[in-house]
Amino acid sequence: MLKAMCAWGLLAVLGITGVDTADAGAENTLSLAGTWQFRLDAEGKGVAEKWFTRTLEETVRLPGTTDENQKGTKKDERCEDRLSRVYFWKGPAWYRREVLIPDAWKGKRLTLVLERTKNTQVWVDDTDCGTQDSLSTPQVFDLGAAMTPGRHALTLLVDNSKLPPVGAAHAFDERTQTNWNGIVGKMEIRATDPVWLEDVQVYPDVEKKMVRVRAVVGNRTGRTVAAVLALKASRSSTPATAAGGASSRAVRMMISFTSNARRIYMCMSYPLEFGSLQPL
Repeated sequence: MLKAMCAWGLLAVLGITGVDTADAGAENTLSLAGTWQFRLDAEGKGVAEKWFTRTLEETVRLPGTTDENQKGTKKDERCEDRLSRVYFWKGPAWYRREVLIPDAWKGKRLTLVLERTKNTQVWVDDTDCGTQDSLSTPQVFDLGAAMTPGRHALTLLVDNSKLPPVGAAHAFDERTQTNWNGIVGKMEIRATDPVWLEDVQVYPDVEKKMVRVRAVVGNRTGRTVAAVLALKASRSSTPATAAGGASSRAVRMMISFTSNARRIYMCMSYPLEFGSLQPL
């Protein structure tokens, strides 16, 4: 006898009390694709000389790499044991442009999302917003109070000469994707509410027919905030049955931030009702 199998999808929703969440349907991303000011930093002196406060002489198109923008040393290789490169650059490269933040984003939490890049440091005007070195996941920078409505200079320093903590990796190897410099994929500024779901992790327990949900909620309002975290699951099955697509009841948890709390870590349990279906 063939048993129907089911898969569950879990939705986490954060409801906030006492925080303005107007314009929820408004555009909440700002694409950064286009022309950027550019300069190579062969001597590594850009940080000391505060290039993040200067206009850079050259231009490039992003998303893209220094190879695609024909920046660096022209080598025009003809390799047989690895990928060949026409233009080669290994070291710091600076990217800078002006951004205009809409008035509707006042009071929002703004983050810079770079889908794929190398070791990257970010400035808004002359404010350092941090450094990241993730290669396999998007780099997300909290722009904090530096990025307010109005015009700002956004500067990125990408250095493909710095290896990640694991050392040599395929993302730096000329035999796989080359050690390119630049930003590829999505690059955008995102606006969210000042109280937000920062991370949600789900751990299934088939024997107990439940899942444990661990969540991190952030708060940058600087004041006491009350919120409700609601979890609701729906299931799909194969082959299709009458139960497929059914939704379970919502489970809610009250959250209370004190005025000096930036993040709350919590754990919730959510029961799953399999019925005659067997979990995948």
